[in-house]
Amino acid sequence: MWKQLLSVVLAAAVSQTAVAQTFTATCGSQTATFNGATRGYWFIAPADFTITGVQAQLQTGSTSTFQNFAIIKFDNQIPPPTFPTVTQAFTHQALGFDIPQNVFQSVNVSVQTGDVIGIYGNCMAAAGGTTGQNSYAGISQQTITIGSNVVNINRSGMQFHLGSATSPQGMHDVWQEPGSFNITRVDFQYTIGPALPVAYCTAGTTTNGCTASIGANANPSVSAANPCNITISGVEGQKTGIVFYGLGSLPQPWCVSGGTSFLCVKSPTFRSGAQATGGTVAACDGTLSLDWNAFQAANPGSLGSPFSSGQKVYVQGWFRDPPACKSTSLSNALEMTYVP
Repeated sequence: MWKQLLSVVLAAAVSQTAVAQTFTATCGSQTATFNGATRGYWFIAPADFTITGVQAQLQTGSTSTFQNFAIIKFDNQIPPPTFPTVTQAFTHQALGFDIPQNVFQSVNVSVQTGDVIGIYGNCMAAAGGTTGQNSYAGISQQTITIGSNVVNINRSGMQFHLGSATSPQGMHDVWQEPGSFNITRVDFQYTIGPALPVAYCTAGTTTNGCTASIGANANPSVSAANPCNITISGVEGQKTGIVFYGLGSLPQPWCVSGGTSFLCVKSPTFRSGAQATGGTVAACDGTLSLDWNAFQAANPGSLGSPFSSGQKVYVQGWFRDPPACKSTSLSNALEMTYVP
């Protein structure tokens, strides 16, 4: 089975320091079916939220076990044009092919108020199929609920099958059709509020068996309106370390041979000052920390400054580990996205 997940779904789980309640945006009951090209819907985001799961719904009585899906964000908050005019002015936020249908597939798509989001999907009896099964909800204007907001969803699609064999690049030539209420039933799960940073890449294992893990309480804001504190736990005790960041991600092995650490941040990078990890010698109770707002304020000309909303930075921890290759080990890394 070939599987692809693109986006905000990086190679690791979401790093969240607080548990957020998950809700489900559900399309209406099935009113019709269609087999062929891919359909879905677009809507205007009424609030900041994060899409965490997506599932294309089966046609009534279907035993198909595979699904394809795509989540896109239209450029400049402009909805798709009315058919037969089409657009390519969007970016994929998540894309999945030939994956199990019977569960919500995990994604991590940050949505801000006013964004124009498109969600599309289909089901198939076998992986690599060249036509999809759409389960329609329709008859009248369809809505979903996001938080306390009732949101209109509008028919959209393309004249092609979204699938690994027919459109591996994902959605293209997208349109909307305001005169029809037939909406392909693609439900999604979400959490309300700004997205949290995302952990990615793989931490090294130190000579004393420690695996340092990075996290942050929030994404940074351009205005520094909210705290953004980065913490790296599970570091070797009584060592010296730094926190560094760049504007692109990797990974690549930290050493040509030996060692388990990866460099997860692309050069050029900018580093914090050195700090002691605390804790106990030969134990994994050390920490590194960084107040991102204070760090940025103290370094107004640092890499990437001045930052703008939507810009991403990639952060990682480095610390001394004398018996290891290069005498150092690294944590995993964190993708942070600036909010206003």
